[in-house]
Parts: sequence; structure tokens; C-alpha cells
Amino acid sequence: EPAGRAASAPEEIFGPCAAAALYRAAALQEAGLLDESLFAILEDVDLAFRLRLSGFGSRLVKSATVLHKRGISGRKAPGDFRRALVLRNLQVLMWRYWPARSVALCAPLWLRWHLIARALWKRLGRGEEHASALSGARRERPELRANPRLAEIQRRWL
Repeated sequence: EPAGRAASAPEEIFGPCAAAALYRAAALQEAGLLDESLFAILEDVDLAFRLRLSGFGSRLVKSATVLHKRGISGRKAPGDFRRALVLRNLQVLMWRYWPARSVALCAPLWLRWHLIARALWKRLGRGEEHASALSGARRERPELRANPRLAEIQRRWL
């Protein structure tokens, strides 16, 4: 959010952009670091979910100033690689954290994302990365569903 439109007092947010965040060491020790299998794009959203599942929250502090030079997440990133990351990482987040009903309702959309992302990853010669990240997310789903905080997070933020 541009500083001029941000709240004047710190306010709760779901999670920060990792390029503009300070994390408590204890929070990262509990929730873990950025998921390397996501590499870039939405890896900070995954971390925000894990921090919330561990009982931590996030606040927006208007007085903070952050300068961030765009990298892979910016418009200058190679098109196919960026699109492949976005589509794959959206699917990973969906499998890990979305309510089962939302996953079922979005099945046609997920199938489209999956087919496009798989084709892009294959064209990039990295099809195994795509398949590995998705199978990992599906394996983690039952354990994440057992966390009592997940339903509350879904109700409030999804």
C-alpha cells in the first residue's frame, strides 16, 4: 500500500510482502523460513500462513519506509518463467491452505492453471520442479488441516 493511503496507526494485516518485512527470530524458528520449493512469487504468502498457523500475526506500520528494487516478481522478469511461478505457486497455496469446499468449487480453474503451468515448466525444461512442489503441497494438506487455527484463518482471511 502506498504510504499516503496506509493507516496512521499500526493495523493488523494478513501478512507482509517479504521485501518489506521484519520478522521476530522466535516466529521464524517456530514457523520456518521461506519455502525454497516456491523460489519466488507468493513465497511470502505461504510464510504468512505458516506464521498465523503458529499463532503469530502481522502489523502494517505506516511510519516505516521501504525501498525495493523489483526482481523476479516485477514486470521485467522473463514472461514464461514468471507465469510458470505464479501459476504453480497459486496451486501450492490452494492445496495447502484453501478450504476443501473452495478447492472443489475452483476445480475447473485449478485444472486450467495446472495444464498451463505444466506446459510452461516443460517448455522451460523444469517439469520436475512443478510436479515436486504440487505433490509436496498435497502431502502436507492433512497435517495442515489438523491445525485448529486453520479454520479461523480461513474464516477471517479467505
